[in-house]
Amino acid sequence: MIVGPSALVPTCRAGALLAAVFVAVSPLAGQSNDSRPATPRTEASKVSKSARWSADVESKAGLQYDHNVFLLSSAQRAALGSPSSEVSASGRYESMESANDMLAIGNIGLEVKGPGVGGRTLEISPSLSYEFASRNELRREAAAALSIAQSLGGGRRVRFRAEAAPNHFSRNYLEDAFDADADGSISPAERIYTKGEYADYSVGGDLRLPLGRTRKTSLAVATAGLGYYARSYNTPFAVRDLAGPTAALSLDVAPRAPLGLELTYELAALSANAGRQVVLLDEAVYNVDFNGNGTATDLEARAVVDVDRSRLEHQLGGAVTFGAGKKLAATLGYDYRLRSFRSELPYDENGAGRRDRRNGVRGSIRSRVSRSLTISAGARFRSQTTNR
Repeated sequence: MIVGPSALVPTCRAGALLAAVFVAVSPLAGQSNDSRPATPRTEASKVSKSARWSADVESKAGLQYDHNVFLLSSAQRAALGSPSSEVSASGRYESMESANDMLAIGNIGLEVKGPGVGGRTLEISPSLSYEFASRNELRREAAAALSIAQSLGGGRRVRFRAEAAPNHFSRNYLEDAFDADADGSISPAERIYTKGEYADYSVGGDLRLPLGRTRKTSLAVATAGLGYYARSYNTPFAVRDLAGPTAALSLDVAPRAPLGLELTYELAALSANAGRQVVLLDEAVYNVDFNGNGTATDLEARAVVDVDRSRLEHQLGGAVTFGAGKKLAATLGYDYRLRSFRSELPYDENGAGRRDRRNGVRGSIRSRVSRSLTISAGARFRSQTTNR
């Protein structure tokens, strides 16, 4: 359950457009790849006492085009495409081949079912996934997940879930700077960038409860969960590490099969250890001689200051699913995320008073070709503004 960390006029970062086509195949069980059923169904509360354990395999494969894989601004995208000699010398875009990329995504999972507590169904589902980026080699990565779900009867279920992505390349970050010409200001060629990589880990659990009943189905399903998330960067950027509790609520409403509504809310309180980092500051703004050359007027001077990337995240989402028979469904969704950074450090321009707001829209079409084959295609656009 991964949930996910001044100027007064907000500036807009480039939107990210993502389009994907996925195929799900369940050769043994014939399960579909539906993210949610058109109508929430009540699962079998118990299995036979003589029932044996069974195992099903599900595999997914897909192609995904990402317009802004490194989440760059418009100016940064242009610089990546045609960097100056000074920028190239700094290593800012080293190994970042392209702002857009085509990703081949594969996932294989195992679902083991059998009698659990009280004879009710217990499901254990480990899975492995891999993303192969065609243009940016450092964006190729693997992830693993484990889900253990225990039926409580009457459509109720409790679940534990853990996820791990041990190596993700974000982008290159400023590690240090050297004022080679001793003019007090750091030019692009005097900056030193190093690749920023991190590992993601999360654990959590949730409880699913049906609300309202008809003869065969639930009118709605509510799910509430709690978890813990941790992100750990490579050594030069340990001050970017984040960890903290998460929470999520969702309500899945399907009054009748052709139409369904899902509402979600996610919260993450992520803390970072405040630490010292090399940044570039305009001395005149603070009237401080950061680089120790006897003046306090240098622009983009090298400074080593305390930073704190702790933040509080809220995310709201909604999606409407339209069904056309049992084999075709379309989904339209919207999400909004607010990040409030909690730093109060005097020279922390990145975090003090910062607010990020992100809006996203998405749509997809899903077709169940057969009992063992589902095809889906969709697109998503996200745009973020920040008061930096």
